[in-house]
Amino acid sequence: MRELPAAVRPVVDFLNTIDVEDGTDVLRDGPEALANWLVEHGLCAARPSVTTADVRAAIDLRRGLRSLALANNGEPVDAEDVQAAQTVPTALTFRMRLPTGTDAAGPDLLADDSGSFSDALGRIAAAYFTASVRGGWARVRRCPAHDCAWVFWDSSKNASRRWCSMRVCGNRAKKCARSTNEERSVPPTLVRGDLSRADLALSLVSKRPRKCSSNADPQPRKPVHGAPASLPPTNSPP
Repeated sequence: MRELPAAVRPVVDFLNTIDVEDGTDVLRDGPEALANWLVEHGLCAARPSVTTADVRAAIDLRRGLRSLALANNGEPVDAEDVQAAQTVPTALTFRMRLPTGTDAAGPDLLADDSGSFSDALGRIAAAYFTASVRGGWARVRRCPAHDCAWVFWDSSKNASRRWCSMRVCGNRAKKCARSTNEERSVPPTLVRGDLSRADLALSLVSKRPRKCSSNADPQPRKPVHGAPASLPPTNSPP
């Protein structure tokens, strides 16, 4: 099992500032909420000055990186989402630190640590860059369940994990697929005496939830996750 590297945690935490399940979004709550979040997550020592334009830049960067995290799960890249994020790093200041020896992992892209908003956003972008260079970014994935969309670190040995929680989102997807297959398997001829195909399908559906929703599953949706430059060429939802 591979643990979430400390250097990658800032970008994973940032991508989860939106919680689809709970219906919350730190960035949509405005500049003050974003400033507080940056302090709480150690990206700024004191509350920075954050403007509405800064919030827009943070939303654009998050939008693009969340799309790329979903693409790590085999889903198509949303070019519009990534394009929205492309211009954000160009307004940030970085410096590169080269490897100090042959056994070093690779170059680092570093942002200044002055405590400003732009430097804090730069540290998040730099975390993405470093993870990409060192191969860790491929393990940052977004759950493909539309009513979840939680970004997680794939700690599996062979990097094959698809769901944030196989017990919750994974099982729910299997149940949905099984329900769909059962409905499609109803024979077109009359069955059960005088029941038509439509009648039988309705009777089958009435015995199970009509759709896979969180209300049908008492387990907590959100798993306990591991201790959490320009973007690549455009080749999915925030």
